[in-house]
Amino acid sequence: PGSNLLQFPWDPMTVGQYILASVDIQWKKARFQQDSAAIRRSLQGIDVMKSEPTQQIELSPLFLIPGDTQEIRLIFQSGSDIVTEGTVELYCSEGMKVLPPGTNEENALLHWTNSCTFQLKPCPADTTRIITTLVQSR
Repeated sequence: PGSNLLQFPWDPMTVGQYILASVDIQWKKARFQQDSAAIRRSLQGIDVMKSEPTQQIELSPLFLIPGDTQEIRLIFQSGSDIVTEGTVELYCSEGMKVLPPGTNEENALLHWTNSCTFQLKPCPADTTRIITTLVQSR
């Protein structure tokens, strides 16, 4: 009795039409089978269409003052896309160092580096994530 709901993640690799023609689910000793040939219609159809990404990334400030330690802001806007995961990589040019985001400034001397990598949290549509960190130049 009651409704049953089965969900699973699926990422289509190409555009096109996908049709679920049969289902075979086994859980413990119970088994459920349904074939679209027996009921003469597809169980579910999905049209996957091409789309252009709408995310935006902004880094500010655009210019750094030589010999100073400054805060930078990386602003990620998901636009109309749903971003489930992402990796941010920051690489410094010669003479620059970055403090990985989330590093305690009291231990900063131990953590300044030429590059760092960290995960971007999931972003639903129309979400903005702001990541701040410090950079220093000679």
